[in-house]
Amino acid sequence: MSYITQTIADTNETAITFPSSGVKYKSFILTNTVSVTVTLDLYIKDSTPTTYYLLKNTEIPSGVSLKLEEDEFNFDRLNYTLYINTDNSSGGIDILIRR
Repeated sequence: MSYITQTIADTNETAITFPSSGVKYKSFILTNTVSVTVTLDLYIKDSTPTTYYLLKNTEIPSGVSLKLEEDEFNFDRLNYTLYINTDNSSGGIDILIRR
């Protein structure tokens, strides 16, 4: 079993990177690493760019993780890109994606 990790370091829209478009991923974990609640949006965009939200204005308390299962975040990575943004100036979110 392998993992992909990414740290969100600011409030800007950040693309979530997946090394391979043909791989199915099992889970997607968002962990709040700061001492305050972080509000985040997780969404995909196509080339138009139309936005489709997976999570919108979702609050994650300090030290808490939110786990999405395979059927909650799998999408066509050839035609869409996954993005996140947070309301915390340091980002405050670690991402762990499990294959």
